[in-house]
Formats: sequence, structure tokens, C-alpha cells
Amino acid sequence: MGGVDAKVTPTFCQQSGSTTTEEDVMARIIRCECGYVARGETDDEVITTIRGHMSTDHPALLETVGRDDLLGWIQLD
Repeated sequence: MGGVDAKVTPTFCQQSGSTTTEEDVMARIIRCECGYVARGETDDEVITTIRGHMSTDHPALLETVGRDDLLGWIQLD
């Protein structure tokens, strides 16, 4: 309505919505000393997985190990 008809051609980044780095596509893992490996695509996923393992196999640790501790244990796979 009475405006300028602008034609905008999106660049590659605008079309894809985001860029992907190698770190983004790598799985996050936490290796438990018992041999269990928790794996997830995000920090939150791997923390949820390891907390589930801890609740069944190491319930005493669940109360003493915090989120910041678990974040420090995450490795990229």
C-alpha cells in the first residue's frame, strides 16, 4: 500500500537460518568411571542421560554432583 516494492535476495546464511560448526554436529558425551557412556546432541541431553544413569547406578553421587560439575565432564565425540 503506497510503499516501495523492494526485492530482497537472501544470502545463503539467511536461507539456512544458521551456520553449522564442527562442534555443533559432534555428540556430547560423559564417561562414567563404571564404563557407562552418556551421549547427547546437546549439553542438556547428555546431562539428563547421565543423571538418569546416576540415579539408578550411583544414587549417592546424584546429590553431590551438580550441573556445573557435569558440564565440566562433557567431552565432544
